[in-house]
Amino acid sequence: MRQLSLVIAAAVAASIPTGAFAQSAPVQSAPVASDCMSPTAELTGTVQRVTFRSRGREIQGLLYKPARPNGAGIVAVHDREGIERDVQRYEAQLGRLATCGYTVIVPSYYDAAGPRSVNDPMLTDKWTRVIDEAINHLVQVDGIDAARIGVWGYGRGGALTLEDAYNGIAANALVAVSAHGRAERPRSPLPPILLIAGDHDPDAPIYAAEEFARTSRRLSDIDVTVQSVPADLHEFTPAAWEQVFIQSREFFDKHLLPAN
Repeated sequence: MRQLSLVIAAAVAASIPTGAFAQSAPVQSAPVASDCMSPTAELTGTVQRVTFRSRGREIQGLLYKPARPNGAGIVAVHDREGIERDVQRYEAQLGRLATCGYTVIVPSYYDAAGPRSVNDPMLTDKWTRVIDEAINHLVQVDGIDAARIGVWGYGRGGALTLEDAYNGIAANALVAVSAHGRAERPRSPLPPILLIAGDHDPDAPIYAAEEFARTSRRLSDIDVTVQSVPADLHEFTPAAWEQVFIQSREFFDKHLLPAN
């Protein structure tokens, strides 16, 4: 059977907008490695094409189902380049989250308004609604606990995650990577937030994340943590992506999994 990383690559490499995704493809089942985020860990689980609806439109996405689920789910929100191009940056890491036991859904939020959606920031409300509907879809998966949902976003996806959080989001932990956000008083209590930024990223600088965290704590005593990864450019190296997902997994473990 094919390795999960190869299945993911086949699923997102199509050039057709909004995704010609691969169908479910099982991989070799094996015990979860003690360090399931290690590059040498054997990937286990399945990846499959899924669809759900948001405001009457069909939204496509990818669903990573673990061989040994831990009961927690994560919505992963892609950057501005769209699901096909963006997920290729960190496809193996998504597979490792599944190997660690997380069920992960990656929605194509641009499907909310068709091709023009890509460059129209006025559609933010429709995009964030896709995150909400992805959460609704995720909690219908067998074994997923609705009280153990995380949202992870990169770039524009991270900004949308923060935007949705301030409007009220049904999630218990949020990770925003290289994301711009405006701290304000939330409409309802926010879950814990982890901000990850490149230490020398000129486009989403670490000092902006730190300022967001300080302002958020001052306004509403929000639990916001800031961590960095080595990055001289906005685009992360493979090694930096490894660090991003190690930090993300540790954060989700802390807030979504039962204490040992």
